[in-house]
Amino acid sequence: MTDRRHDAKTSAVATVVSEPGAERVRRALANRFTAVKPRGIQGYVEYYVARDAREDVVQLRVLSARGAVDARARELFRLETNAASKLAHMNIVGTGPLEEVNGVLFCVVEHKEKARTLRELVDNNGWLDAKSAVQIADQIASALAHAQQMGVLHLRLQPGSVLVEPDGWVTVADFGLEEKHGFERLLAPRVPYASPEQTMRVAADHRSDLYSFGAVLYEMLTDRTPFDSSDEDYVRQRQVEFRPAPPHLISIDVPESISRVVMRSLEREPAKRFQNATAMQAALDVAINDE
Repeated sequence: MTDRRHDAKTSAVATVVSEPGAERVRRALANRFTAVKPRGIQGYVEYYVARDAREDVVQLRVLSARGAVDARARELFRLETNAASKLAHMNIVGTGPLEEVNGVLFCVVEHKEKARTLRELVDNNGWLDAKSAVQIADQIASALAHAQQMGVLHLRLQPGSVLVEPDGWVTVADFGLEEKHGFERLLAPRVPYASPEQTMRVAADHRSDLYSFGAVLYEMLTDRTPFDSSDEDYVRQRQVEFRPAPPHLISIDVPESISRVVMRSLEREPAKRFQNATAMQAALDVAINDE
């Protein structure tokens, strides 16, 4: 059985930022932010919680010292920040423009203090009932639909990038790149949520995000991923050669109508999936209302 926390290492709070790294950021941004506290590190990006001049709590997304001297990392950080800052939607975590102060490259991100990640919610509760899962999925779909309209791909959608407030409000974080740039293959795919085309390092598009969305919904409904293994090579092979078991065959509590929606989103060929998030959202609404 796979450890359901396998993607915790890829979340924004996975690894503690070293004190030298934190002190670098505190010194550089001292005139803008106070109470700068490390929150975690993911690859070349460091995360901090701080107070701005108005005493509002914000999150800082900072390019690490290691990333600052890597031309590829700097370019990816710039592209990701520019893409995320284009998005303005109630179900998307707000991201400010790219800034550079005293040699530190960063952006300000909306801080959701009371929210839990969907990863935490599923780990604590196991699978969700169909109605609760669709309520969350409906809001994720709204976020993806807006991003698609703006030409922005997520490319790393997973339970750790979905935030759920105590009242059930959902926001999606960590959007990736603008589709027009064609740099999607530079981002490391998040197996087991990445689409087959991402794991095979071929061109991805907004339908790749719908595959990831389907994988997240699959886990919400069944407490497991479509190809339930932490072995990335195994998952890649299964994606190419097999279809996952439909959710309603894993849990009798999953309506078959919702299971069909999930399975369509997990089609190996992008042309056979839903072609946009709005269409998938509509299909989910019809499925849950038929129950």
